Amino acid sequence: MKDLKTVFVAVCSLIVFLLSGCGEKKQEITSLEDLNRPGLSIGYYEGQSVSFILPKVFPHATFQSFNDPVTGYEALRQGKLAGFAYERLQMEQAIVSGLKGVRLLPETLGDTVNVSVGISRASKIPDLKEKINAFIRECNENGILSQMRDRWLIQKDTVMPEIPRPEKPELVLHVGTSGVVPPYSYYSGTELTGFDIEWIRRFALWLNADARIKIYDYNSIVAAAVSGNIDCIVANLNETRERKEKIDFSDPLTQVINAVMVKKGENSTLQIRTLADLNHPNVKMGVPSGTAFDLISQKHYPQAEVFYLNGFCDVIPALRQKIVDAALFDEPVARDICRQNRDLTYIRENVESVYFALGFSKTERGVKLCSQINEFLNKLKENGTLADIEKLWVDGEESQKKIDKTGLSGKNGTLRLLTPSNYAPFTYVQDGEVVGYEMDLLYRFAREYGYQIEILVMEPSAVISGLVAGKGDLICGGVSYTAERAEKILFSVPTYETGIVALVRASTIPEENGLFLTDEKSTWHSNLSESFERTFVRESRWKLVLDGIRITIFISIFSAIFGTLLGFGICLLRRSGNRLVNIIALSYIRVMQGTPMIVLLMILFYIVFAKTGLDGVWVAVIGFGLNFAAYVSEMMRTGIESVDKGQMEAALALGYRKPHAFLKIVLPQAARHFLPVYQGEFISLVKMTSVVGYIAIQDLTKASDIIRSRTYEAFFPLISTAIIYFIIAWLLTRALVALQDRLNPKKRRKKLFSK
Repeated sequence: MKDLKTVFVAVCSLIVFLLSGCGEKKQEITSLEDLNRPGLSIGYYEGQSVSFILPKVFPHATFQSFNDPVTGYEALRQGKLAGFAYERLQMEQAIVSGLKGVRLLPETLGDTVNVSVGISRASKIPDLKEKINAFIRECNENGILSQMRDRWLIQKDTVMPEIPRPEKPELVLHVGTSGVVPPYSYYSGTELTGFDIEWIRRFALWLNADARIKIYDYNSIVAAAVSGNIDCIVANLNETRERKEKIDFSDPLTQVINAVMVKKGENSTLQIRTLADLNHPNVKMGVPSGTAFDLISQKHYPQAEVFYLNGFCDVIPALRQKIVDAALFDEPVARDICRQNRDLTYIRENVESVYFALGFSKTERGVKLCSQINEFLNKLKENGTLADIEKLWVDGEESQKKIDKTGLSGKNGTLRLLTPSNYAPFTYVQDGEVVGYEMDLLYRFAREYGYQIEILVMEPSAVISGLVAGKGDLICGGVSYTAERAEKILFSVPTYETGIVALVRASTIPEENGLFLTDEKSTWHSNLSESFERTFVRESRWKLVLDGIRITIFISIFSAIFGTLLGFGICLLRRSGNRLVNIIALSYIRVMQGTPMIVLLMILFYIVFAKTGLDGVWVAVIGFGLNFAAYVSEMMRTGIESVDKGQMEAALALGYRKPHAFLKIVLPQAARHFLPVYQGEFISLVKMTSVVGYIAIQDLTKASDIIRSRTYEAFFPLISTAIIYFIIAWLLTRALVALQDRLNPKKRRKKLFSK
């Protein structure tokens, strides 16, 4: 064990070095000068004057154009760009409107740029340029243009004033605009609005013309003016030397300042002092999917951005890696997390109060169990035992937390319990068994009322749907009462009353506002040996991994066997001469190929086999087998059709019966063609089994999640899981390669002569 530990730590150390030590650390961009470096890419909105400024200011950077600013913003947010250059005013508008994760550099990019009306030289309206300039001068003199600038560009007023249309227009004015550039030209619902649109309507009224507005991309709007398809362009159009060669420009409507937007860095991190600071557009709230924290977050922090995570064990890595800024937890759970993670803390204010309870199905048995549990809990509360149990599991030493699971007679039947196993201290895994505060209560209840307990571990998001589907009799594991849930299930009297708190990084909150000191940091990257011990040795967690490997291999092999046999049958149906049979087989293949695997599993588990009591492992075997068969059937059909028909004819001429000839002559030759493809599909099947945790199966991936929920570390559980999957896939691949060698006559002949 010691040698294995040393080797594993060494391998992980190498991986850490390759992942984090070989690359150059990214420098935070704080000024325009930081962008002028080789290897950095700066985006810009195609057709704007900024495209001519960028090469002069950033001669060492590379540039990428975008057809619209929104795509450029998203590329910047995803880290594909180092910066995005555009008009400062419009980027400020985007940030105010909800664009998150970005900020503007303080410097101005280049000189002030005129925004004017572009005028087609092919327009049929006489003296159009002079008329436009005359109207602009009039608007400047009477203050209308100044008012428009103030309303649209400074105050950001989005109300379009009432501007009447000409009753008897004398001509038609064709105008091109963009429709995607607020506050100049954009859609409010289905109506075009903005500074440019108001100017067009005012000019059309002044000119006594019927204005017909057309929407163009910037890369085609000038060409439309050159060809005479439009008379003028009113689209926040910048004057450039190249454009002046093709079209005319009016006097300026307004002037703009260009700037550069960059991704937010460490210096822009929010300081969280109170719960009120969480209600901010730049705050990302991590929410495990399927939990009540979703509604609570939206209720108290409507301005924050909700970031959904698969489960509770994903919240801690997301906080550490700054994917999210905060996450709501029940106070005992948050306290347990912070006790083991000194780089995290929580704000000492309650978001709201909540109570946990046990949930029951609305069946006759469920009503009876709920009544018995309520009677039992009330008795524990009266004699003080409930308070003692609560103190042990919430505040006690881990070594003292044990559950007496003896004395369960089972004379009154078995309780089928659905629970997550990653919500300490209420339900979690210790020494390979599910324990916790509520588990202790249930075992005491089962002992006194003559029940046995059967535990089915499920994802938190699936326990209620599993109970409604009839997979169990009751649920536990920090299940909080909500009115929406009460419509579907029965709740017991409260098992625990607490408050919901906000878990945050210790670096984002002043020490006096948090629960724990913040002078220590996470040690997983600095002490791999200790991390190994916590992940695999402590509480014999390696047993979880071994059980997970066993389940993964079992599902993979039996799914492949079932899928191969079924696929062979479907292949025969596809080759039959009956048109109806062929259509049915082809329809099956298309349905299986078009249905996501996780959806298929959940349909089988929660609907098709919901009332049968069939074990989830066999449901997974059936589900993966059905999916695998669709692909295998097509592989086999292609392989069989690649065998020359003369082989069958020769076999029949030699006296073989047709089935015998097919199995002895045709199929072995076809197998040489489809086995390489079959091998790749089989490996994909092995990797796809990682989703079976959604139907309450504790496979290898689920074991990794359980370990992460206790250690709050992502590195060792995930890396070890990846390595184990690789080993499983490699071993199974070797077995298939050996089978291919046996079917290859050349290799068999080579081995024979070598002897």
